[in-house]
Amino acid sequence: MNGDGRKDFITARSNMQPNEGFLVWYEHPVGGLASTDPWIEHIITVGPDVGFTTTTDLFKHELTVFAT
Repeated sequence: MNGDGRKDFITARSNMQPNEGFLVWYEHPVGGLASTDPWIEHIITVGPDVGFTTTTDLFKHELTVFAT
């Protein structure tokens, strides 16, 4: 996601309460999968806690995330 060549992770996180979920991006640590370094958590937005989809077709070289 941030262009550093490592694959990052996006997920919707829920606590089972309406409108209290998060869309979260986890940044892959520099040391790779074998590293014990934690993945850096970035809250993208508050609210979506069910699902999301991504596309790169709308804008050249940009990731678009649609969340519900």
